[in-house]
Amino acid sequence: MNKPNFFLVGAPRCATTAMCQYLDRHPAIYISKPKEPNFFDGDLLSLKPLHRSYTLSEYLDLFKAGEGLLCGEGTVWYMLSKTAAREIYQFNPHAKILIMLRNPVDFLYSLHSHLVFYGYEDIQDFESALLAEPDRRQGKRIPPGCHPTELLLYSELASFTQQIQRYLDVFDHSQIHLTIYDDFVKDTAGTYRKVLQFLGVDANFTTDFEIVNSNKREGKAMELKLRQQLQFQYAEEVQKLSQLIDRDLFY
Repeated sequence: MNKPNFFLVGAPRCATTAMCQYLDRHPAIYISKPKEPNFFDGDLLSLKPLHRSYTLSEYLDLFKAGEGLLCGEGTVWYMLSKTAAREIYQFNPHAKILIMLRNPVDFLYSLHSHLVFYGYEDIQDFESALLAEPDRRQGKRIPPGCHPTELLLYSELASFTQQIQRYLDVFDHSQIHLTIYDDFVKDTAGTYRKVLQFLGVDANFTTDFEIVNSNKREGKAMELKLRQQLQFQYAEEVQKLSQLIDRDLFY
């Protein structure tokens, strides 16, 4: 039985797709096909119409082709899920957890743009989309075909501290590796090497680091006034997150 050894659990719009592609090229690593089986996020019920449901046997079959290799997967909704961390631990208590993050304000802006491009979000103005969240919590103003509907609950998606804490509560800190999006963009090769070292494979391996899954919706920069409002709104979250990961995310 070939169990996955590591899980890249999120967050979305933080270069997780790129990281999975780069890791899959390593001769000692295998990433499941598909890379996001969504096996451990059963509490996100609105995902189910969008993704196939696997039995345990079917899930393990996704890693058969990686026999003898370090196997992993990259379901970004495992961060948002309230049950995934504990379920993954029960499945494999020795698993390693990869988390990719960015400043919550930039994360939200990028996510909104991404959702608009793919039709999951029909409110094109970013600020208006944020203001629609109370209605959407009541199931109102949900665009047809938006799965999971939790995608539109922006404030919850940006609560990274709470999401990470769920993993720290069940996994030893040594089993969790954090990558900051800005570091990944600034020094892709260096951050990739650190991930390889964490996974315990040859860190001298390199690959082409082409841009993957870029923001396909060209748009203007966030208005300064709105950015300042959001920075104030998320200041406590950023402070808690900075303390949790021992890294200053203020700027």
